[in-house]
Amino acid sequence: KSDPVDNLLINGEADWKDYELELRLRNDDDDTMGVVFRYQNTANYYAVWFARDVAPTADGACDGNFLGARLIKVSASQGAGVVSILANSKITYQKGKVHAVRMRVEGDSIQVFFDADANGKIDAVSERIFNAVDKTHASGAIGLYAYQNGADQAPCSAGGCWFDDVIVRTIEGAPGPSDSDADGFADTVDNCPQIANPDQNDHDGDKLGDACDVDADNDGLTNVDEAKIGADPLDADSDDDGLIDGLEPQPGDDFDGDGLVNVRDPDSDGDGLPDGLEAGSTSASGDTDLSLGWFTPDQDPSTTTNPLVADSDGDGMADGVEDANHNGRVDTCESDPSKADKPPCSGGQVGVDAGGGGVSDASGGGSDASNVGGSDAAKGSSGPLTLTPIGNDSGGCRAAIRPAGQRSLAWLLALALAVLAIGLRRRYGRAKRGALVDLA
Repeated sequence: KSDPVDNLLINGEADWKDYELELRLRNDDDDTMGVVFRYQNTANYYAVWFARDVAPTADGACDGNFLGARLIKVSASQGAGVVSILANSKITYQKGKVHAVRMRVEGDSIQVFFDADANGKIDAVSERIFNAVDKTHASGAIGLYAYQNGADQAPCSAGGCWFDDVIVRTIEGAPGPSDSDADGFADTVDNCPQIANPDQNDHDGDKLGDACDVDADNDGLTNVDEAKIGADPLDADSDDDGLIDGLEPQPGDDFDGDGLVNVRDPDSDGDGLPDGLEAGSTSASGDTDLSLGWFTPDQDPSTTTNPLVADSDGDGMADGVEDANHNGRVDTCESDPSKADKPPCSGGQVGVDAGGGGVSDASGGGSDASNVGGSDAAKGSSGPLTLTPIGNDSGGCRAAIRPAGQRSLAWLLALALAVLAIGLRRRYGRAKRGALVDLA
């Protein structure tokens, strides 16, 4: 019934040292409720605050705004206490729901657990929101805390803001929590209770520590198998091509003979297209290093090519040549790497073979010119390929062949018209003597 700005309800003794505090709370309002522990006086204690709107601030000013939970320390040798934030969390209560809270202090260890899903149970592994170490306060009483949640103020006035079932269990003088692997973490909160892992690292976030997780990066290959083939057990995409290691075809083989096994080779068949693009990947793993440039989202995942076949459709052109802009989509003037065909635009077929032989154009006579990107670039004897951009399609182009030593049909037609014009001019000039004939 008192002023709702800053309320503490304290019980217990100043010499209480190691204990576990458990309770339930409900808040129909959106301001701050929480617990106080190792309370010595108004200037020395620890507290946990849960808020959805108005909350106290660390600098002493009133009415800050905060959504989440805070573990704080108030301490002072004399005078007013100074607030320090030991930890923050985005987890907080749901309005109108009943949540269980558990706080455990033992020595300099502070652990706080919160029933975020309001199912009435606390999971000691998944629902631990704070795990801190601080030596400032070694003992003290317990208490309940409210800020801007006055019992006479709506919506709390309807009886929807309360604490209940407050239980304190002392652990002083009793054996500490079981720590089977002696790594400093009790079995109840250790993510590898039988294998010492004081770092508690959990790369894939599956609540199982890396030290005891058979597939620590969750890529479908066990740590042992990855070590055998040279992949990284803590990197789901060892070659950063957008295809996780467990989906790499024949991951332990070196398909293109470049010295890199497929799981370490972003382009396993050497056709110029990354394996992830060929397999139709549209999004990268969290372990894919995008800065290396090996991952490109597939613009058309409904069509794929074989990451282990440089010429998937067997038409004599490598997949990376047919998909000229390497985006996984068949764009204007590109042939389809999943279908045996020829470039659809004007000019003969000039391409890159997949296995070392020359690829001739439509008029014949192809020969190998150079090796580009692991494939032989072939240029027909009929001349070079010219590319002209069309429209706004950045991936398309108009291909045309200008055969060396030959003239185009349009050029020949212009020449014929010119000859005809000269003949007509001479003929009509004689007949009309001086008359101007405009043949244009």
